[in-house]
Amino acid sequence: LSERYRGLAKKHSIDPEGPATRPQSFFADESIDSRWRTHPAWFTNTGFDMGHCAPCADFKYSQKVTDATMSLKNILLQARFLNEHPWAQLESGIRKMVQEGETVIIVTGPAWKSEGKPIVNAKVVHGMVAGTHVFKAVLVEGAHRKCLAFLAPNRDNAGTMADWELTTDELEAVIGFDL
Repeated sequence: LSERYRGLAKKHSIDPEGPATRPQSFFADESIDSRWRTHPAWFTNTGFDMGHCAPCADFKYSQKVTDATMSLKNILLQARFLNEHPWAQLESGIRKMVQEGETVIIVTGPAWKSEGKPIVNAKVVHGMVAGTHVFKAVLVEGAHRKCLAFLAPNRDNAGTMADWELTTDELEAVIGFDL
């Protein structure tokens, strides 16, 4: 989330039943240089959903933070069925861990996996490049510290969470940075 909202997110604060309501529109984030800023209209008729990196449902404890999740800084091009079904189930499972008292740190975003070949079929929409995959790394802290890693093909027939699970090292090799 934007730096100005980061301090509002609280530990152990996921509340999908909270009082905040989901805003009806996304917004271009003015803190991004205009040369790189995306606009809501660019996502229209792309064939992709506007997938949240930090899910709106995780922040219903605060209207201000819920509103902040609608910034295009928090959005990626995501295959519609993937976003609305299996990816939503993954996010729901993580949300449940937090509600049960686990502390988690999550890193998520688009990824480009080439299988050692040039990526020549990247989907470019209004100057935005849709990742070939989306990833989520979940550090679960506590008595049994572990890191869960998922890499899903960014397409509607992406399979299930079991198909996407990989080691942290394998995910790091794809995304190009150390988690």
